[in-house]
Amino acid sequence: MPSLDTTRLRVAQAYCALYPEPLVVKAGDTLRLGVCDEEYPGWVLATSSDGKSGWIPEEYLDMVGDSGTARRDYTSVELSVSEGEQVMLVERVAGWGWVVAGPGREGWVPLRHLGCAGG
Repeated sequence: MPSLDTTRLRVAQAYCALYPEPLVVKAGDTLRLGVCDEEYPGWVLATSSDGKSGWIPEEYLDMVGDSGTARRDYTSVELSVSEGEQVMLVERVAGWGWVVAGPGREGWVPLRHLGCAGG
């Protein structure tokens, strides 16, 4: 289970989102699973029935072989942030944090860019 933090932080290092087309799934969706992330263990590349791919935490899936079922609603949207920007860390999982930077600005950011250790 991811930890829910709701902690205010200042971004320690700018981060630029790498994937403009996020994977969006609903609880119960079936996904085709690919490689596991070597840089961020605990994440797996998944492809939805509409052909969109993105990284999803393994703990959000029931996995059997090369397929998985989403345990919860999820989006892989990343958030670009600037050094010194203040954000609210809402959730952390496997080296990434879900942050809110303001109205309409939320998404995943690597914890190391927030000055946080661990996952």
